[in-house]
Amino acid sequence: MSETRHYKGTLKLVATTEESAERESKKYLNSIGKTELPKSCYTWLEYLKDYTYDDYVTIGDSLYSVELEDVGDEEVFASNKVEYGYKFEVQYYDGSMGFEEAIEEAIHNVI
Repeated sequence: MSETRHYKGTLKLVATTEESAERESKKYLNSIGKTELPKSCYTWLEYLKDYTYDDYVTIGDSLYSVELEDVGDEEVFASNKVEYGYKFEVQYYDGSMGFEEAIEEAIHNVI
């Protein structure tokens, strides 16, 4: 069921290139016992994003881990660049976009 989502949180930079994002994804998944790439995924990064859902996002070639809290209800797309990544706040209707799309919109609105 679609509903309005409102999150505040932090994106922490994990990797800055496609190759390092792939390496970090495999390292994390292997550390939790996921040692074989499923047939439904072509890359470890794809598997990480499928397995953890919204715990990791990619913006360009960079991979970020997500720490967030659910705040409540009006569209908001805001972010601040900080030393280790971004602080963000997003509020959106999940029937029209997903979490990663909302984060990308917030990054375009850096304060």
